[in-house]
Amino acid sequence: MGARYSERLELRSTPDGPNTAGEILLEVAEVLLNFDLRSPSITTIQSLGIITIFYVLKSIVWLRRSGLTLRAGFAIIRLALDMGLNLDSATLERTHQFPEVEIKLRKQIYWSLYCTDKLWASYTGRVCTKLDSQYSVELPLSGVAFDDSKPTQMLPMLLHSLSTHCQILGEILMKLYAPGKLPPGIQRTTFFDSCLSELKSWRYHLPVALFEARTPAQKFV
Repeated sequence: MGARYSERLELRSTPDGPNTAGEILLEVAEVLLNFDLRSPSITTIQSLGIITIFYVLKSIVWLRRSGLTLRAGFAIIRLALDMGLNLDSATLERTHQFPEVEIKLRKQIYWSLYCTDKLWASYTGRVCTKLDSQYSVELPLSGVAFDDSKPTQMLPMLLHSLSTHCQILGEILMKLYAPGKLPPGIQRTTFFDSCLSELKSWRYHLPVALFEARTPAQKFV
């Protein structure tokens, strides 16, 4: 991913082709991933998620030829569900409970995958594969008051806000791309009005630090 932002020619498959940056590293990663899948771990899921994002950056042409559907589906659905990332680890019996650090990590990874799924569905114009009925994981920083004065809370605040935004996006995508038709006439207008209302409410409740972090151009949107 970092290679996409580097000007080092040795990171490109074709020296005069900026869009080939990172392809060499990707080939190595995919070979190593085949071995890792024999005994998958949380790191395997993270790797698959990053590779998915890399393919999205490469363009829609790569999406078609890369087998991204298999990779994304495997990362976001099968492995995540098999490892129980969709379950609230904090509610497990004491004898089976994870350390606090791992509970936090599992929650962060789950919501990162959740957002990746929704953004990917939005990019490709397809129905989401990760459904809200599949999880019982609390949102990041759920029940915790945001403290804009603490830089360490910036990343959790960003993930929380992105996750709640993707929850709204997921509802919209399910209506647009799920089998069946949109409600007719006035019902359709009501649906879009409710979506707009939810998005405005989301924007209104953004933490001050994130709201002020926008660029000058974005502040007029």
